[in-house]
Amino acid sequence: MRFRNIPGLSLATSELSIGSWKTFEAMEFDDIVAVIDACFDAGINFIDDCRYGRAPGVPGGIPTTEVIVGRALRAIGRHRNEYAIADKLWWDQYPRLSLREQLLKALHRLDQEYVDLLYVDRPDRLATAHPEITFDYEALVVSIAEEMAALKQEGLIKAYGFANSKPEAIQRIFSIVETHRLLAPAVAQIRYSLVEPEAATSLELGNLHHSRGLMLTATTTMAGGILSGKYLQPQAREAGRLSDKQAALDERSMSIARNLADLARRNRLPATALAMSFPLQNPSVASVVFGARTVDQVKENLRALEVESFGIDAEIRALAGANQ
Repeated sequence: MRFRNIPGLSLATSELSIGSWKTFEAMEFDDIVAVIDACFDAGINFIDDCRYGRAPGVPGGIPTTEVIVGRALRAIGRHRNEYAIADKLWWDQYPRLSLREQLLKALHRLDQEYVDLLYVDRPDRLATAHPEITFDYEALVVSIAEEMAALKQEGLIKAYGFANSKPEAIQRIFSIVETHRLLAPAVAQIRYSLVEPEAATSLELGNLHHSRGLMLTATTTMAGGILSGKYLQPQAREAGRLSDKQAALDERSMSIARNLADLARRNRLPATALAMSFPLQNPSVASVVFGARTVDQVKENLRALEVESFGIDAEIRALAGANQ
């Protein structure tokens, strides 16, 4: 395993990290334990989790992912200083619950005393969650940064970041916190794939990495499963979870998936490994978050770390039209 550093975290984090998303809610508990334990055995020490909404088709009474992950970590029994946990806060419960109150509830569900990294959903989504609320964007960012500094002082978090923001929004956030001399975010979690390669070419993110130490965590690197190649067969589209999202299966995305599958075959590597290796070419990416339902999927995803040795990085970048 290879590791990179996130400002504020004492533990260097693995270049690959396991995310719970909504997959764990639909898995048997023993399988979840096996997946997380296989990640630990491979050197993955970064777990991305949060309180998600109920996944479609999940029976009532199934615990949320935070509860599931907490139970799995207890079952595995690794020492807390061997791994880092990231969690996220949304705007659906705000301002009824402050960010601190939401974090305390999350820690209770996780059965943890702290999280290493806390993401806050992008500030503009407060308006989406609560259209009845009138808010000032700059004042909200200031409030978030002040609350994150207090949480860090309490020892409840070690660093914070923002999730789902675009590069220009991250630049705006940095401008605000620096103007007010507040604690800056250490990480931006961003959609980053061959289908959505903007993070690879963003001048804003590149400048923030070099001048402020901002790191990225990459999500949706499979572009909703398209880059795995499973939707290249028409029958798979009908059966797959994207069958009701045909807009995502546009010709550009499918063309990238076909070319990626061809490159993977020629190099005898999984297409998933090639797709995940793309954001790892960027030195500002601390970790690529993946989901897995089986130990075999974990092993396949780990092959992303081999891709660099095949000398095909430029060919992979060319698939997205990204010249890093």
